Amino acid sequence: MRRFMLLVTALVLLSPLGVGVAQAAEPARVVIPINDTFTDDQSCDFPVVVHLEGTGRSTDFFDQNGNLIRTLSVFPGLTISFSANGKTLTSASPAIDIDTFNADGTVTAFIAGLLAHISVPGQGIIAINTGLRIYLFTEQGPEVIFRAGASTFDTFEGPVSQLCGVLAHP
Repeated sequence: MRRFMLLVTALVLLSPLGVGVAQAAEPARVVIPINDTFTDDQSCDFPVVVHLEGTGRSTDFFDQNGNLIRTLSVFPGLTISFSANGKTLTSASPAIDIDTFNADGTVTAFIAGLLAHISVPGQGIIAINTGLRIYLFTEQGPEVIFRAGASTFDTFEGPVSQLCGVLAHP
């Protein structure tokens, strides 16, 4: 009986009559080379140069009207570096990001994986952000909906004081 129901379902879905089946536009896939450098003037008492480098892969999903409804991005080889006063701290940052574009104009972001893990000899881990974060982006900015995993800082708050302490002196 189960096999019969699977066959009937498959026939209905593949039927040329299109019985109640909406067709979404094909997903769009793109490879994103990342080589971005910017200065963070707010997290520490001195400017910190942040550098992201690697490759990302992104897939956009559309509804039957061609509207973007979701983006899935993966960053398997991404690295992030924080530099100041002649010092650089670097971490792998292999994470995934799933953004859902809501009807009310907000965006729900599901970010999972390792965003940063910085260890300094003699001090151990000074900054870590790993696990799962779910944010709701509104006109007012990001709001944390859910957080799990090890974290000494939030992605949208910048480096932590321990990172600033290590980078403060040449």
